[in-house]
Amino acid sequence: MAGKQKKVKKITKINPVKPQVMMQLQPTKRVCAYCRVSTDSREQQNSFIAQTAYYEELISKRSDWQYVGVYADEARSGTKLQKRDDFLRMIKDCEAGKNRYDHHKIGNPLCKKYR
Repeated sequence: MAGKQKKVKKITKINPVKPQVMMQLQPTKRVCAYCRVSTDSREQQNSFIAQTAYYEELISKRSDWQYVGVYADEARSGTKLQKRDDFLRMIKDCEAGKNRYDHHKIGNPLCKKYR
């Protein structure tokens, strides 16, 4: 027993990945926005313009997001899905993989389930 040497385990240190490298490794998400107003009144038109500008800026600021456009239904009630042409087109585009995420009035990622 006196002649046996203890086996030494080799330890490899793995340094954490820097956040900048992590951002480069993650795929860019294709992100769209959906905006809607229910009437064509002047106030609603101003709201519509503000919505589209807000989401264009919000999405464009993110380096990990690729802005793919705005889907918009003007003067359309939110109660009937069948009359919201651009909303339906957006969902079809999500199903086809053209968009990964949708941001609309409450920031709900509708298309997330289609990734």
